[in-house]
Amino acid sequence: YKGTTTEECMKAGELTGVAEYNNSCKERIYQSTKREPLGKPCTRGLEVKMVPEGFGQASGRPIDAKELIFPTNLPCDSEEHRTMYRRTHNTLLPGERHERNYSLPACVKDERFRYGTGAASAAEGAGMKSALSMDLEEDGTVKKTKMVIKVCEDFRNIRNPKVAKKAHAMQGSEGPHLGPDHRYGIKSDMSSYTAGSCIKGYYNLEDQLPDQDLGRCCKPGRRNVTNETRAFGVPSVRSDIAAPPPGRRSIADSMSYGDEPSAAVILNPQRFADKGIPDSDFLIRRTKEDLAALVKNVPGQQVDFEALWEEALSLFDD
Repeated sequence: YKGTTTEECMKAGELTGVAEYNNSCKERIYQSTKREPLGKPCTRGLEVKMVPEGFGQASGRPIDAKELIFPTNLPCDSEEHRTMYRRTHNTLLPGERHERNYSLPACVKDERFRYGTGAASAAEGAGMKSALSMDLEEDGTVKKTKMVIKVCEDFRNIRNPKVAKKAHAMQGSEGPHLGPDHRYGIKSDMSSYTAGSCIKGYYNLEDQLPDQDLGRCCKPGRRNVTNETRAFGVPSVRSDIAAPPPGRRSIADSMSYGDEPSAAVILNPQRFADKGIPDSDFLIRRTKEDLAALVKNVPGQQVDFEALWEEALSLFDD
């Protein structure tokens, strides 16, 4: 069955003659037909006067984009601006020294002045001894005993355990009074199945056996039982059918015909493979006329075909 063609669809609404004139008279009343008549540009009613210089205003002298990003004609920052940026942004010139404006005493200007405390002002090792002796005051005396409420001190010792001590369980001094067979948690009474029964299973032997149709067909007449010594199915390499020529084989044909080149052939192609001439073409027996036509079309020096023909014949006994 043949449907309607595109030409018939285009000519279905075509008007000619008086019908086309009547339709055009009816279309004249629409604003779109007045502004955009068929085959003519849109009429906007504007009077455009072109000046000799063209539309728009001249941009003046062009400026390089590099000058806009990195201008070189700007004045340098004043010392007041540099002082302000040095304070707010810590901006220093290359090699400039950082002035901190310290108000140092007059003794600092002495050449022999050194920062720190002299070694003779205190006994050697006294500072480290004071740091390690946390139970003593700074002057070496024993700290004064403070009277505190025992309840508050016990709460502090329980709430904040000491260093290298385990936290208090808050279950009494000896812990909770539980027997040796006590287990925490609530015993589950929802099901009688245990984890061991779920892992090992509780099916009988008949339920654990595999199905009869596992790996084989149980329907009569459909079993692949034969006395022939052959393989069933289609071989992966279809060497049983004639392979189509490589030049006419479809790229969608994924069938392997056993004539694919090996890895050695791909790595070491034949001498004239890039020209589409395999080595097998040189072993085909040809007539004298065919060889004469091949030699005639070879560009280069003129050769004696008769001498080559006689030499070729001497290479074969037949």
